[in-house]
Amino acid sequence: MVKICMLVANEMVNDSRVLKEARSLVSRGCEVDIFAMHNEGLLKDEVIDGFQVHRIVIKSRIFKTKLFLPVKFLEYFLRTLVGVLKLKVDVIHCHDISPMLIAWLASRIKYCKLIYDSHELEYDRNISKILRLLNRWYERLFINSVDQIIVSDGAYRAKVMKEKNCCKLPMTYVMNCPPKVEVPANERKRLREILNIKADRKLMLYIGNVYYGRGFKAMIEALSFLDNVDLVVMGKPGIDIGVDLIKWQSQFGVDGRVQYIGPFHYSEVILLASGADVGISLIENTCQSYYLSTPTKLFDSIAAGIPIIVSDFPAMKQIVMDNDKGVIGAVVDPLNAQQIAGAIKKILNLDNSEREDIRAREFSLHQHEYNWFVQEQKLFEVYDLVS
Repeated sequence: MVKICMLVANEMVNDSRVLKEARSLVSRGCEVDIFAMHNEGLLKDEVIDGFQVHRIVIKSRIFKTKLFLPVKFLEYFLRTLVGVLKLKVDVIHCHDISPMLIAWLASRIKYCKLIYDSHELEYDRNISKILRLLNRWYERLFINSVDQIIVSDGAYRAKVMKEKNCCKLPMTYVMNCPPKVEVPANERKRLREILNIKADRKLMLYIGNVYYGRGFKAMIEALSFLDNVDLVVMGKPGIDIGVDLIKWQSQFGVDGRVQYIGPFHYSEVILLASGADVGISLIENTCQSYYLSTPTKLFDSIAAGIPIIVSDFPAMKQIVMDNDKGVIGAVVDPLNAQQIAGAIKKILNLDNSEREDIRAREFSLHQHEYNWFVQEQKLFEVYDLVS
């Protein structure tokens, strides 16, 4: 039995990618322990779907001043390292760059393999300039010391990682796709039933929580150019953006046309999403990591079989416009409300035959490429190389 220790720099509550990878490895007969951060209200230790989660308590968090940040990091470093060293480990799997120092040191002490799983493009992330520069140096320092590299997006991000880090190791693309599903035709009515929306109203669906940098101002403004369209958000607004959302709805005269529902368990998201008329996933170009991303919610919309509107950025455009099955939506400038509204109108004006063609293309893409069963095979291939 392969014994795996995963390190994450979050609380391990809603990290769908880590959860899916851990479940897949457990299903393959591996023993998986995950070290994460503790926070109030969470269990320090718990078993989830066959793997063990250990949450590290940082006692120095009681000191709120930034002067204690080095102390907090040192405590986190030592407590996590000691916890990892107590285990029998064959592979250390480091999610993102933050825990890499712990992962690298533990792998050297335990004489085990080290996998680096990159969820973001560290060279240019949407973080402060100082942290961005630190992360660049940090990743460049360690990236050629690992045994295998996994990238959550495709070749666009990987190309930047290789060039900027002079990395010679191969990179395996394991995308964060949903499980393989087939949506029954009768499920397409359920979203409207939950919202009590009349048949003559069209639904534009955004999946996920609401943050700045997701094109929401332009998205709400686009509603003002459309007469019979409502925006449904399957998620919650972030605390900081909530006031602006209310202001924008009033500013553009669309009060009452934006509804927030959920959150829902991931098993429900795709079934409910299938009832929308068009999906939308706009990312603003605030950093290269966003510009070259393929958002998880894009794959959810494909699985749901609804046409999708995305930002006109390379990786997203390749999936929506240039895949080998055919066009499944539209690409737009995420800051141009009129262009967004035009793309929505074009999709809503498709006849039933054209919509069914898009649904068939998305079904094929989901069944044969963009589902977790296909992606986990790539994960297994990585572990075959290090086991």
